Amino acid sequence: MLTQLLTIPDAARRAGAIGRGRLLDVQRSDGRWEGVVRSDPGLTAQFLLMVQFVDRLDLAGDTALLAHLDRSQLPQGGWAAYPGGLPSLDVSLLCYAALRFAGRPPDSEPMRRAREVILRAGGIESCGFIPRFPLVFWSQIPLSGLTYLSPKLLALPRWIHPNFHDLGIFLQPLLSVELLLKQRAARVPPRGTELDELRTGREFPRATLGGTGSVLSRVSKAADALFPARWLDRQAADWLAQQQNPDGLWAGTALFTPRALMALHATDPVRYRHAIDSGVAGMRRLQISDGIGRWQQLGRSPVLDTAIAAAALLEAGVRSDEARLARACHWLLESRSPVGSWSFAPENARTPDTDTTLHVLEVLARAPRSEPSIDQAIGDGLNWLLAMQNPSGGWAMWSAELPVGRSMVRELELNGAVDASTPDATARAVRALVRLNDRGGDRRRIEAAIARAVRYLTRTQRSDGAWPGRWAVSFTYGTAQGLTAMALAGDRSRAASQARRFLETTQQDDGGWGESQEADDTQRFIPARSTVTQTSLALLGLLAVDPAADRTMVRAMRFLLDREHDGWWDDDTFCQTVLPGRMYFQNSLFAASLTVMALARGASAGAGR
Repeated sequence: MLTQLLTIPDAARRAGAIGRGRLLDVQRSDGRWEGVVRSDPGLTAQFLLMVQFVDRLDLAGDTALLAHLDRSQLPQGGWAAYPGGLPSLDVSLLCYAALRFAGRPPDSEPMRRAREVILRAGGIESCGFIPRFPLVFWSQIPLSGLTYLSPKLLALPRWIHPNFHDLGIFLQPLLSVELLLKQRAARVPPRGTELDELRTGREFPRATLGGTGSVLSRVSKAADALFPARWLDRQAADWLAQQQNPDGLWAGTALFTPRALMALHATDPVRYRHAIDSGVAGMRRLQISDGIGRWQQLGRSPVLDTAIAAAALLEAGVRSDEARLARACHWLLESRSPVGSWSFAPENARTPDTDTTLHVLEVLARAPRSEPSIDQAIGDGLNWLLAMQNPSGGWAMWSAELPVGRSMVRELELNGAVDASTPDATARAVRALVRLNDRGGDRRRIEAAIARAVRYLTRTQRSDGAWPGRWAVSFTYGTAQGLTAMALAGDRSRAASQARRFLETTQQDDGGWGESQEADDTQRFIPARSTVTQTSLALLGLLAVDPAADRTMVRAMRFLLDREHDGWWDDDTFCQTVLPGRMYFQNSLFAASLTVMALARGASAGAGR
């Protein structure tokens, strides 16, 4: 209705002003923003399986978590990895196991329907890496279902490769698995709750990490036999305990933390009692009650949320010296890691990431230059970001690319446990460097990094003009990021025109963009219902390459305007990615922030006059 009474730019400015006000309304008093991070019910099930393993089950309080599992079951019987998705074998196995171990009878109607879904998908023998971990240590899958690498390998000099330390942030969950395997720490579930009804009778596949992993496993067993040295195993467990953040979590997520708590409990429940109690309490603080049940949040990302919300407000015309944006910048400055970069959560300062750092730097670059600490922070963050560029010219999220064998890397990729360069992270780094270059600094170094990154993006572009997205779904997002980077870098090559053409041809009849999470498995674009998040991202990409908005962009703006509800935009799908094809999430602030940003740019372009 609004777009029928006003021109598109006027309607966009009106909606953007309302959205700007709503974003300012939800800013916290200390200057930060923080959204709710929702993921699949398997995360709630993992918490239940963990607290039972470490003897911290709250029989009264945790019934609300079981109620969430009941309510999120699909009519056809299983549980999905994202809203609107088909039943996921991995998520269904986790939820089924949590309910069974809590005493749910297998012959009840909901459990019968779930069991049928699981058996049709191949049964417990076909489970992926995420449910395999708890099910191995609850004695439902043989220990051989996980590859054993001795914790003693942690003591190897760092110049020897492959090395545990090569895994970066993923060392924490891997070491947790290996400590549990070292202890042969499998527990028996409560009597009568075993998952025998989920077995098909096939042999459980052995887990490998490629040829390199098989060799390391044999070396590990030989080393343990020849050099018992239990103090080295204890040293590895101590190292794991030392990686716990002040909030009780490992790496700031409810995905890594259960593994670490189970490993410490199996190693020495008395020695690590405080760490276990703190970790369980930290996960409980992340849980959200919705009046019917309670569910496990994936984590907190206030630093990233603050940077994205502040960027949207700046785009929408809020002055950088306005008091509330000044508070946000001050909070971001206070949230730096010791090395001058940023993590998505301030408590997670030991593992800063590329994405959060570049988003924060882009906001600080637009802050008033009268604050000396901002210039220092930008310089330190820029140096860190440049040092993170890989030899390929790309950027990964947390660390340099793995110096290990290709077969091992491939297996780690399949399990989501590798931090390699990706086109989307690289494209966002280019965007940040272009904008930081305008602020000043070592121009030659910045421009050389941009040139190497553009070559990386050119090499990784698909023949249809798309780039895959690692950290969101999928080709829509990756292509929008790549197109923005190429435009800002001044690249007018065929690559940019192909990317634009891809976005134009994948726009849907309603003017929006929507892509299924199944694209991650098939590695091809699969359309789905249009979403606010994906439409905003695509529109921002197109506006970067062609500020003179055309009919494609006008239709996209109309789609966004028609989905405003009291100055806010929501997405009921999970557009962000944890592990492609396996785990997704949605941050409650992202859709509104990106839409405010896209409408502001579209209005400036004069779309629809």
